[in-house]
Amino acid sequence: MHGLVADCGFDITIAEKTLKEIFPQAIAIDEKLQIIGHIEQSIHVKKDEISRATPKKIKNQVEILEHSQNFEMVETAEELRNQADRKAIRMIEFFKRAAEAYRKTGASSAKHLVEQGEKAKKEMQHLNITAALAQMKENNPHIKTAITTGAKLVNGSNSKLLSVLGWSDSDNEELEVDLHGLRISEASQIVRSILKLNKLQKRCKSSMRLHLITGIGRHSKGQVPKLKPAIGKLLNDMGVKAHYDGHGTWICNKV
Repeated sequence: MHGLVADCGFDITIAEKTLKEIFPQAIAIDEKLQIIGHIEQSIHVKKDEISRATPKKIKNQVEILEHSQNFEMVETAEELRNQADRKAIRMIEFFKRAAEAYRKTGASSAKHLVEQGEKAKKEMQHLNITAALAQMKENNPHIKTAITTGAKLVNGSNSKLLSVLGWSDSDNEELEVDLHGLRISEASQIVRSILKLNKLQKRCKSSMRLHLITGIGRHSKGQVPKLKPAIGKLLNDMGVKAHYDGHGTWICNKV
């Protein structure tokens, strides 16, 4: 059973376990959409490679793939997310069919399905990061955001990151960033990038006050906030002193 790993780069055991957890029984498409948040943890998608990677020097060492100022929003962030969700469902379905094909006839019949699953995964990831860029442009037109190359992945390709390239001079002393609509990994990239850029360029003679709007989880499942605690932990891990105002915003007084 593990021969498929070498042949196709796909761990069938992990796939079967993940699919069993995610799809215990046949469910409708709209119900599948509710569990898309768990798909990044499925199969062998290593989201930590993306969420923890940050550019070393934005202008010199990182390639800008898409810039918010040049980004024409033909589709809204929500529309792009919906497309990504559909690709995610296709990805899972291809991997599920690959697992079934492997059990019946072996690796050769499963290989094409695995390749199709990998293609759907790449398309899903591209749509998601494009949706995040669109969301940043919708929420924060005063912040210049870009999709840039990140760290090398296991397969030799570069990950893609959300990077902040700058903001209007009027926001140098107090910068507000609305993170609504971003996933935890995407919001974390934005926060890391802002803090790093502010430190590298020494944009202010005095410390900047940073407001990070995460919301209170009203749209999360069970109305349990996910972004708020994740950003709070990130700030703590980075040694940034911050307090929560009780209304959906982390406030960093000196960054």
